[in-house]
Amino acid sequence: MRPLIAVRHVAPVAVVTAIAAAIALGCAHAPPPPAPGLPAPYVVLPKAGPLRLLVLGDTGKGSDGQRRVAEAARQVCAAERGCHLGLLLGDNLYPNGLDDEADPRWTTLVEEPYRALGIPFLAVLGNHDYGAPIPTTFCGGLGLEERRAEAQIARSRRSFVHLPDRHWRMRVGDVELVGLDTQALFHDDLPALAGPLGMRDDARRQDEALRRWNAEPRARFRIALGHHPWRSAGPHGDAGAYEGIPVEGLLFSGGAIRRFLDARVIGRFDLYLAGHDHGLQDAGDERGTALFVSGGGGEHVPHPARRPVPFAAESLGFVLVDVEGTTARVRIYGVPDEGAPAARVLHERTVAR
Repeated sequence: MRPLIAVRHVAPVAVVTAIAAAIALGCAHAPPPPAPGLPAPYVVLPKAGPLRLLVLGDTGKGSDGQRRVAEAARQVCAAERGCHLGLLLGDNLYPNGLDDEADPRWTTLVEEPYRALGIPFLAVLGNHDYGAPIPTTFCGGLGLEERRAEAQIARSRRSFVHLPDRHWRMRVGDVELVGLDTQALFHDDLPALAGPLGMRDDARRQDEALRRWNAEPRARFRIALGHHPWRSAGPHGDAGAYEGIPVEGLLFSGGAIRRFLDARVIGRFDLYLAGHDHGLQDAGDERGTALFVSGGGGEHVPHPARRPVPFAAESLGFVLVDVEGTTARVRIYGVPDEGAPAARVLHERTVAR
């Protein structure tokens, strides 16, 4: 018998963990309806062995690439005798987030590609999830409309892809997962803009939440996930110097993201998982935090490397993280653009506390 952990939407910066009755081993890929008062999704914990997390970023393209990655991930999870939980690293809906809670693109771009995996997902927000009044790829990427983020959170309450809040905390087995809203910090280098957009208050609440959560960790192994990377060889580059902007603190440089991650994430979590750059990377370590980029869930973008990292691939793909005790096995899988959507391991690293 395996225990279930239920996730429900609650007020910001709250811990969300409830335990339901166990189900038989054979039901691992078809959980029963939730018990009264315990909304979906459920995480079916492994009876033995590691907790296996499927990590995908920048997925919501509705593209052939997104479908290929989803099918390749399904095959790998089946071959590994099951993944337990999926993690979406933001930009869940291109180009401009959800128009409103009834927008049918949630079904077509977020749910349908991953339904066959038979597992729940947890998600964070990216810049495209906030969108903009002008629904183009460039403008949507500016991430200006708070209402679009709220529409996605509201819609996820009725979905196996769950976004508990703009930032959230979850314990799954012996793993603490913390979802960050890095877009709330993106415009914080210009407070006069961040305030009217409704993001400055959320950034302050998130900072205070992380301060408290870091003082009282809930598990032996800690993973933070956010959309924007701390370090990246991709075209967006490193936080504090995004887009090649040479002076940290200028608008779009990601200086506020850098300062937040330095203070609240780097050196305090075992893994930081991010997307934003459309490729796959092991970006090394910083003060004891292992950095990975999984942004190849919908497309990949050829680019010259901005900086050296231990591994980078201009490829579609995903990351598997197997956590057992205080050790994680991290595997980066590439998926070819053509032919059979079969994934292969491109890079592997063990992360230990």
